[in-house]
Amino acid sequence: MAPTPTAAFLKLAIANSDLTQREIAQQAELPKPNVLSMMKTGETNVPLNRILALTEACGVDAATFIRIAMTEYHQEIWRVLEAEFGANLTEDEEKLVEGWRYLACQHQSRLPPSEAVACLDYRRAIPASRLLPV
Repeated sequence: MAPTPTAAFLKLAIANSDLTQREIAQQAELPKPNVLSMMKTGETNVPLNRILALTEACGVDAATFIRIAMTEYHQEIWRVLEAEFGANLTEDEEKLVEGWRYLACQHQSRLPPSEAVACLDYRRAIPASRLLPV
């Protein structure tokens, strides 16, 4: 049986974590480590209320994991949430957007004066540490 997208993401997160499966299960407050094994094979669904704890334990992006699980488990609800609130960006996606905005501001001579001022204000407002290295 092929793993589901959520199970595949969890399996990859566990494999790339510095923690053992037992440590991840403990940090995510799962009753037993074998429950985590059942989740990563797709034998049982990942409980939505454990996703944040699992992402913290594995060191992966919570927005990505939630998006994958919701589109698999509750596709219609996810569509409504995305339509109402918009799609959330992951932390890396936010950095890319901020980096793009920063670089776009470097070409401010092509912008109308009002946009150039807004661009400069935006550039000053974001710390360099929030940008991906160029």
